[in-house]
This record gives sequence, structure tokens and C-alpha cells, in this order.
Amino acid sequence: MHDLLSQKQLFDSYLKHQAGVQSSAFSFVNIFAWADFFRFEFKIIGGCLCVFAHQDIGCFQYLPPLGKDVTAEVIDECFRYMKDINRGSGLSRVEHVPQEMRALFDVKLYRSEARAPEYVYDRREIENMKGLALASQRWLWNHFTKHHVYTFEPYCADDLQECRDLYERWAQNRLVRHTDETYQEMMRENRVVHRRVLEAFRDLDVIVRVVKINGQIAGYTAGYPVSQNTFCDLFEITDLSFKGLPTAMFRRLCADADVARYDFINAMDDFGLPDVQRTKMSFKPRFLLPSYTVSLR
Repeated sequence: MHDLLSQKQLFDSYLKHQAGVQSSAFSFVNIFAWADFFRFEFKIIGGCLCVFAHQDIGCFQYLPPLGKDVTAEVIDECFRYMKDINRGSGLSRVEHVPQEMRALFDVKLYRSEARAPEYVYDRREIENMKGLALASQRWLWNHFTKHHVYTFEPYCADDLQECRDLYERWAQNRLVRHTDETYQEMMRENRVVHRRVLEAFRDLDVIVRVVKINGQIAGYTAGYPVSQNTFCDLFEITDLSFKGLPTAMFRRLCADADVARYDFINAMDDFGLPDVQRTKMSFKPRFLLPSYTVSLR
């Protein structure tokens, strides 16, 4: 864990050159969170920082090169590097390519495939929750606040085990409804991701909040800034027996003093799950943020 954390300053020094990108992947937090599943390599190519994710079967580039001058030559060299490691297999690719960097890839050499878009909300609209468009969410907020006395407060290290226990209860409820192996694998992976982030939240500068009802943690949420005007809601888990709690927690996060400086909230993608898509659309995103996977033709 500490070996990877030692790379945070290096990563951030290159990331600043892509300061306007709103994608959730453009953060050291996103890399650190998945380090139990990939061995991340930070490599300087042509003056740019390139992040490669290695597994037993090969490697891919986790996000496009970072730096002041990302050129076609840098991208070509990245693919040559991956081709050597992957021995010519089809694994070589660049993930999380935002729309504004897509033009760097020569269409004669590379093809791009759209990933699931991320949902971006106007933070003030969620905080204020006014108007007909958010009427159903406002009803859920009113229902929850009418029936429950709660606190919304900063997470501390002593909350870790209680949050992990809550995740297990939440996951078991979900797994009863979703029995396919892909979904179950996602639940297992996210158990690890949440633990890693909650354990290292201070080192990562992640904002974590918990909702407590009767002194017990009933929900937790964590996020981080991805640009000067956008905050990423990385994950949120709630006790599903409290109707309206997810809406209340999201609204409180948007109103939080440490989040209020941002104009937009990136709530990430919907994992290709229809029920998640319906929920995220119900909050009326300001726009859907496209992202692409780029590979050789």
C-alpha cells in the first residue's frame, strides 16, 4: 500500500496538465482503489506519465498519457510497449479516454469504443432539490427526514469495521436479487475497493461521510475532486431498510461545506445495470460524460 502511495505526488504533478478533465479515472484515488487487482506501473514516455495496469495475462494502459505535451509519438510508443509485453495479443488498449483527448489517436491506426458514460449533476440543483423534475427525490427526502433523526458527519478510522459490516449486509441484499456471476464478481471487487479507500482516506485526501441513526452507521459515502469544478462521488452504501436514505445522503453530500466549492458532481457510470441507470437518471443529470476504450485496428 505504502509503495503505491509514494507515487501520488508524481502522479498529481502530471495530472495537473489535464486539469479540465471531469472523468472519475483522472485521479490517483481511482488507481489506488484498484491496486489489489492490478500491478500499476508508472512509466515516463516522451516526457509524459503513462500508467500501465499489469495482470498475469498481460497489461493495458489505465488512462491516456498525462503531461503538458501528449503527442501521437507518445501514444504510438505506449502501444509498442504494450505489444512487447502482450506478445501481440489483443490486450493492448488505453482505457478511460475522455472526449477531449480522443483526437490524439490517429483514426487510421486506432479504433475507439464507447464505454458506459458517467452521470454528471449540477451540485446546486441536487442541494436545492426544487422543481417538478426532482419531485420524486424531494418526496423521498421529506419521507426520510420526517421519520428519522439522523446525523451526517465526517468518517473516522474507528468507523471502519461498522462500515464494512454495513457493506456486507447491503451486498447480501443485492446478491439475492442479482444472481449472475458478473454482478457477484463486482460485489466482491467493490468490497476490496471500499476497504482500501476507507483505510487510506487521509493519505488519499478523500472526503468520507457517514449517516448515523440511533448512533449506528446506516450509510457512508466517499468522494474526491477530479477538476477545479467537479467532485466525484466514488461510492455510497446505505441500509436499504431506511426508505429515502440514499437520496438524503446524496443531497447532504452535495450541500457539504467541503463539496460546496464544486459546480458539478460526477456520480460515475451505471455498470450497465438497468436499475442503477433508472436511479441515476431520476436525479436528472446535467449531462452524460462520454469515455472511450482505444485499441489498435
